[in-house]
Amino acid sequence: MSMWAHYENNHQGFCVVYNMKEVNNNELIACTLPIQYTDRRIDITDIMEKHIDYVLKEEHRQLSLGRKRIIIDDSRIVYTTVLLQNIKQSNWQYEKEFKCSAGRASIGMPSMKAISVEICVGEKCSSLNVERLCNIASDLGAPLFKLEFKRINNSY
Repeated sequence: MSMWAHYENNHQGFCVVYNMKEVNNNELIACTLPIQYTDRRIDITDIMEKHIDYVLKEEHRQLSLGRKRIIIDDSRIVYTTVLLQNIKQSNWQYEKEFKCSAGRASIGMPSMKAISVEICVGEKCSSLNVERLCNIASDLGAPLFKLEFKRINNSY
């Protein structure tokens, strides 16, 4: 319930479920990583210093070759960004979250090919959005479920 409140705009949103073992979901699988939970701040000073040193040396090298356009090919900054996007404080550990991180210039962006298993709609999702999601689910051949909170029961 709390994840729906946090991530689905207080039950107004929706959730798409994917089978991460489905071979046709390779693009999604390749950029989805588990969140790492910690109570310590991560010090990336060493990584950033090495990156800046590399960039300055590479700039100098390319300028000395007469290049007018400097191309920096260092994936360290990309991996550092992905690492930082996948770290959360330990008190969120109950979520057991996975996150898909893909750059907007990645192949296929801003969307990626993936086969959904089902679509779950929040209890407070607008009727217009439910209708749109029904059409999408139908086009995908995926079942759609509308989640409801049963007030007659004290359990979740």
